[in-house]
Amino acid sequence: SPFAVTPRYFQVLETPRGRGSGTAWRKLTTAQAHELSAATGILQHCYWRDVPLPILSPEAVIRHWRPEDEFQNVLARDISLQRLLALLDDWLTGPANAEQPSVGITGSRLIGASNPNSDADIVVYGVDQMLLLREWVRESLACGDIRALDEEQWRATFARRGTSLEFDEYLWHERRKYNKFTADRMRVDVSCVAQPPASWKQVGQKLALIQASALVVDASQAFATPAEYSVEHERFSKVVAYTATFVGQATAGERIEVQGWLEQLADGTRQVVVGTSREACGEWIRVIDADAT
Repeated sequence: SPFAVTPRYFQVLETPRGRGSGTAWRKLTTAQAHELSAATGILQHCYWRDVPLPILSPEAVIRHWRPEDEFQNVLARDISLQRLLALLDDWLTGPANAEQPSVGITGSRLIGASNPNSDADIVVYGVDQMLLLREWVRESLACGDIRALDEEQWRATFARRGTSLEFDEYLWHERRKYNKFTADRMRVDVSCVAQPPASWKQVGQKLALIQASALVVDASQAFATPAEYSVEHERFSKVVAYTATFVGQATAGERIEVQGWLEQLADGTRQVVVGTSREACGEWIRVIDADAT
């Protein structure tokens, strides 16, 4: 059946001087991806999520890169990634890990479009493994095995995200997530793939763009994709974030301010969705009271 996609790279013909012709991957901004989707006719209204999304049929897929399946192939040719994996050995084989973690690589390194300045986008499978890796990052930062991003790197990350938050506010939230660091001069960004919430399978109807404050009562799925926060509020019971900016944004016991789309699901429950675009312009989750209980 058809499925939603996010165009991120576009293959172009290049003719480097003295090297003949060939193809290369060019990264697209969100605006460029939207224009390409509209121009090629794949931008359609998604009934399931009640938003316009690029939709493809399975027949249109020429190749599917799977982060976990391609990891060893990328590792074999990527010295920087080999050094990173050596650093991660304590997490991969430590006593806290009863099972061998499943990891993958995504982004430019997955499709062979990276350069010496490219980030390493690591994928971790399962929320429990993500929590263990975050603890490893916290401890490794404290003992100096890895380094935190410097201000220039944080500002570059902030600019790429295009969030509605101010920089200082963005930085306060990000520094406590422990999902970004630098190792061997390479910036590393860790994301989590987990079983999607039950609400993800329900048809949602957008009701209105709202702003509200709510108490977070359960943030156990805050680092999943999409991130999910159970909250106390008279109009809705969950806040769901579809953009990485608001993954891990709050913990249980904190009061948040959320601006997003109030959505009614097929079972009659309501949730607020943040991230109807990658940058989530005009949408946010911010902690307004870190000790609300």
